[in-house]
Amino acid sequence: MPFWKKQPSWRLKSKNWRKTSPIWRRPWPGPPRWKHLNRRRSPSVWNIRGSRSWHGSLCSPFRRKTSGKNRSMTGGFWPACGKISPSRRRWSPPTSLKMANRFPIGVSKGRVKLLLSLSLLVWGALVLRLAQIQIFSGPRYAKMAREQERGVKILAGSRGLIYDRNGEVLAKNLATYSFFSFAESLPAPRFLAQSVFRGRLSERELVQKKKRRGFVWLARDMEKDEAGKILTRKPRGVYVTPEEKRAYPYYPLGVDWLGFTSVDNTGQAGLELHYEKLLRGDSARLPFVRDARGRTFSVEEKQARPKSGHSLTTTIDFRMQSVLEEELEAALEKSKAAGAWGIFANPKTGEIWAMASLLSGRPDPRASRQKNRLVADMFEPGSTFKIVTAAAALEKKKFSPHSLINCENGKYKIGKRTIRDVHRYELLTFEDAVVKSSNIALAKIGLAIGGSGFYETAKKFGFGEKTGIDLPGEAPGQFPSEEALSREIRLATCSYGYGEAVTALQLVCAYGAVANDGVRMKPFIVREIRNEKGELVQQNLPTPLGEVVSRETAEILRRFFSGVVDSGTAKAAGMDGLTVAGKTGTSKKIDPETRRYAQGRYVSSFVGFFPAETPRVVGFIALDEPKGAYYGGEVAAPVFKKVADKFLTLLDEPLRPEEPKKESFELLQLASAAGYQAPEPTTINWGLDEVPDFSGMPLRLALREAAARGLSVRVKGKGVVREQSTPPGSFVDRSEVVLFCRPPFTDE
Repeated sequence: MPFWKKQPSWRLKSKNWRKTSPIWRRPWPGPPRWKHLNRRRSPSVWNIRGSRSWHGSLCSPFRRKTSGKNRSMTGGFWPACGKISPSRRRWSPPTSLKMANRFPIGVSKGRVKLLLSLSLLVWGALVLRLAQIQIFSGPRYAKMAREQERGVKILAGSRGLIYDRNGEVLAKNLATYSFFSFAESLPAPRFLAQSVFRGRLSERELVQKKKRRGFVWLARDMEKDEAGKILTRKPRGVYVTPEEKRAYPYYPLGVDWLGFTSVDNTGQAGLELHYEKLLRGDSARLPFVRDARGRTFSVEEKQARPKSGHSLTTTIDFRMQSVLEEELEAALEKSKAAGAWGIFANPKTGEIWAMASLLSGRPDPRASRQKNRLVADMFEPGSTFKIVTAAAALEKKKFSPHSLINCENGKYKIGKRTIRDVHRYELLTFEDAVVKSSNIALAKIGLAIGGSGFYETAKKFGFGEKTGIDLPGEAPGQFPSEEALSREIRLATCSYGYGEAVTALQLVCAYGAVANDGVRMKPFIVREIRNEKGELVQQNLPTPLGEVVSRETAEILRRFFSGVVDSGTAKAAGMDGLTVAGKTGTSKKIDPETRRYAQGRYVSSFVGFFPAETPRVVGFIALDEPKGAYYGGEVAAPVFKKVADKFLTLLDEPLRPEEPKKESFELLQLASAAGYQAPEPTTINWGLDEVPDFSGMPLRLALREAAARGLSVRVKGKGVVREQSTPPGSFVDRSEVVLFCRPPFTDE
């Protein structure tokens, strides 16, 4: 029999012994039964492999039994941990033997030490981490817990309003709603795009938002009706918050200087940007606590309220602004120009009454007109800059109005350069040289003045520096240094408007100084600033910037410029019954690629004031790259006349003698085309204005009709006239008529 099948002798005495299976496949049979307790051998302890061994037993250490009643016959060892009861035939194994199947036998001391070391290391790291959290980082985690429990909600104040000089609201606020979510809890993009935000958000946009982390905006500045449709669907994971949206009742009227705001209602251009700190108001902090369910509770008895921003009252007259933009738009269509600019102001105070710049095709102002071209764009002024040369000559006593100047028959050579006139002249007086705009005559005058005198006079007029208007993005212009003017050719070209760059506002301020008896005024566009209670916070008053020329020189220059309109290059700017003074300008544009003057690209301009004797209005008109006729007297002067003619009826005091009002055949034709039936005339009331029926007329057509009749109109709303404060057919004496307008195609 093989040795691995050979069984010990004491095993054969067991009753349930199975001899057929090997010992390593047999289950533990349990302790053996002894027949003779008094004459037994000391049981050897079986290890886990089933072999008998005296060494490595769980009952070790053993002790030798040398005497006693139950001493082994063979003098064997008694297990120290075992217990044999004489009254029982079955041997009770020690406790350590019962655990033999639970803990392996024969594990080395190295492994035990390794396990103990790893256990100590893990438990030690846990203890150190707990010490770090509880002791060293305890205050920081306590602060984080307080922040999770407590919070502060920012309550933004309402943005201040913007009014024109007559109290007409130009910028206001509308209550809107914005929807947001969190990228982790955002519902299926297809469901949101097709069921919730139909037509507002595409599935592709929502997929991109879902790829982000944390907070995401879904839709901003939705009006109440549109937001209500979304709220009725109750989409999960989509939240709503109330906000305010900036609204401009007459948009895009005046967007150049008015500006606009972003989605977050912060100023981006114009007055909205320049007065951002005053308009946005003060936000309020509302502390609250949050419970485990996310519910919030206020912790202050007196809740702070946000302060609304200050409101601005501008110097702009909405009616004049509407007239200016309407005429500029008509000039764009007629001349096919790339752009048109215009600005009108009060020369006595520096108040800006109307300001506009349009581009061909009237693109979206938010994309193309965010820069105010009247204060930010620079151009070579051409003959309009001859005001500096003429003023310097009179102030320095170099020439008198009747001084004769040889115009060289149209050609004058300085070094290698040749200066030419459009028309050939032999001898001209100083006054005629300005009236007929002779480049050669003005170049000779500039050379006679000298670079130092010319530079000094130009700086007094404010060229080469900012005017200080309360609008962002103003350019200072470019003017050569006194050293550069020491060159003859440079001084000669600057004398008739080439070699320097100016802004439209600088030209208006320069001619306004001549109109104001030689005193230059600081331009401004905001008259008053009031808080939410209507209390006056700041008031901008007329600010003189110094005397440019003497009163006598200013009178002579006004006579020069009146002759330009009466018999010179600006005859198209003349008005019936009123004396207009001004100067035309035509300058070439530089090609940015070749850095040379481009052929066929001009800036045509006219700047003037009226009435010439006691000026009340100063204005500037320019057309950028007109097609066909391009001289300032041909394209810009007629626009100035049309705008000025309509301004006469909008001024506080009439500038023309009072005349009986008559029906305008052209206006009646336009009104009849719009569905307006003029009442049949019955009686003529001299000195009184008859109020027509404005109902159903577009706002601009109604303003034309009111201007033609000399009526003072105040507009409420926009679109088509629905009602009017004064009944049709009534006769009023310069009373104000209020027109109530609504957008077309809206439910009553």
